[in-house]
Amino acid sequence: MQGQLRNRPLNFSITSQCAHSGRPLRIEIDSALKLHSVSAGADPYIFIPGIDLGNIEEESIIEVF
Repeated sequence: MQGQLRNRPLNFSITSQCAHSGRPLRIEIDSALKLHSVSAGADPYIFIPGIDLGNIEEESIIEVF
């Protein structure tokens, strides 16, 4: 999302662990929301909120939800 707002491509990595098994989890994704690398056994869900970010009046996107 940040890459779309800045109008430039970005890549990022998420490092976490499974809340159920405790196994490490790593996901690499780009600003087009394409997955490039996912830990074995992971099945991530990615969504884009249906909000016009350019016109929100709240101070934080969290308040929109």
